[in-house]
Amino acid sequence: MKDVPCGQAALVGGFVPIRRYGKEVVSFFSARRKPGGGFGATPRLPATCEDTYYALRSLDVLAKHGVDVPPELFRGHGAFLSSKLRERLKGTRGLFYLAWSSAVAGRRDVLPAATDRILQEAAGRDARLEDAFYLGRSLDLQGPGGNPLPAPMPRVRQEEASLRTVRELWMYLWLAARGWIEAALPGQWAEWVCSCRNPDGGYGFMPGTTSYMENCYYALHCLDLLGRPFPDPQGTVAFISSSRALRGGFGRKNMGVPFPSSTWHALGCLHLVGTRGLCGCRT
Repeated sequence: MKDVPCGQAALVGGFVPIRRYGKEVVSFFSARRKPGGGFGATPRLPATCEDTYYALRSLDVLAKHGVDVPPELFRGHGAFLSSKLRERLKGTRGLFYLAWSSAVAGRRDVLPAATDRILQEAAGRDARLEDAFYLGRSLDLQGPGGNPLPAPMPRVRQEEASLRTVRELWMYLWLAARGWIEAALPGQWAEWVCSCRNPDGGYGFMPGTTSYMENCYYALHCLDLLGRPFPDPQGTVAFISSSRALRGGFGRKNMGVPFPSSTWHALGCLHLVGTRGLCGCRT
């Protein structure tokens, strides 16, 4: 799935409770909005690029589902984002967070500069799996007429794509689907992802590990890229709903502390399941 903001969610089935949680999640992020722009992990912590990304992603998907999100939550982040661009953010992931946040916050002037920095870090050499992944997603954001593809394209070292976790598999499949990695997509990968699912409806990092919200997000996106149905999507929705905090937001699992990252992963899962419907199949 492309990560460009905006557009409407095609909801199917009507059982996904994303709108039911909308008001409290908006309040959760409103409390973390900083006067100078950006969002923090908690109401008292300063804004970070990562937390701002997760907050804006969450608010964006809520708006797609018809939740009343105050427009001011998307505005007033320009100075904060520009200041982060002047800093030496470490790694392509942080730069992607900056690029995406700039796009959805209306600061298109920051987006090309952030992507240029990612190109400098990842292009023309053997790249870590994560570097190539976030480079590709940043280029996706720019659309036609944006930065050209780097020449030569970064090569992903095979040993870095050892597929130890569902997150690594997600990045690997995303790159393979776009031709950045020459790889077959063997059917056993879908079975491996399903084997990461636990009786509580969530997914672990790998088979036999504890369910966490981020792993649900990665696992469902792996199955989506493979074109496979989600096993027991109702059970996954139940796991997500059980991780909801009383004052808004979602934790990584039941009784977990809510953070912007875990809240986005929960909403991202609900959105994806909602586009598939009760059967968990593409429509």
